[in-house]
Amino acid sequence: MIEKTTETSKMERLFSKKNVIILGILWLIANLFFQFGPWSMTALAEVSGGKGMPDLLPNYDLEKLRNLFAAYGPEGIAIYKNLQLIDFVYPIIYGMLMLGLLVRLKLPTNFKVLYSAPFFIVFLDYSENLIIRHLINLYPNLTEAQSHLADLASLCTSLKWANIVTVIISILGFWIWNQVKKRNT
Repeated sequence: MIEKTTETSKMERLFSKKNVIILGILWLIANLFFQFGPWSMTALAEVSGGKGMPDLLPNYDLEKLRNLFAAYGPEGIAIYKNLQLIDFVYPIIYGMLMLGLLVRLKLPTNFKVLYSAPFFIVFLDYSENLIIRHLINLYPNLTEAQSHLADLASLCTSLKWANIVTVIISILGFWIWNQVKKRNT
């Protein structure tokens, strides 16, 4: 029991209000990089006829990825590969931010299992990114042999987003719960 208290207090120190604000600012900066500049989703959409990143697509398969990569063309593929560099840092930032917010909410003991969700989300995001990177590196030589990889990347994307929504709803729910508790005391 003392060990859990020590772990919790270490996490609370690590995710001080100041550090969570810094993570929030880093999250905003990363999102600005995603939206503006030569390696942005905006630049990618311009060269690909409005197409976005596969990370944002629901339920894609090998054929959808082929079509997406074809729409990118060589210029779009170069932009996407550079954009993916940002997307390799981004999961750490938003994962730490989600964990920090959960820690700052001081979850009841029965709900502390939610602390593991950001780690799972980051794992899924990296898995998705690595698989898509492998597939785009193979393009245009994608064959049905890579179909299982596209399906796995799509599964990682779907699970990532489902877990992100769950964590966001949990954060909002516990924040509201804490506000109600404050008013009633």
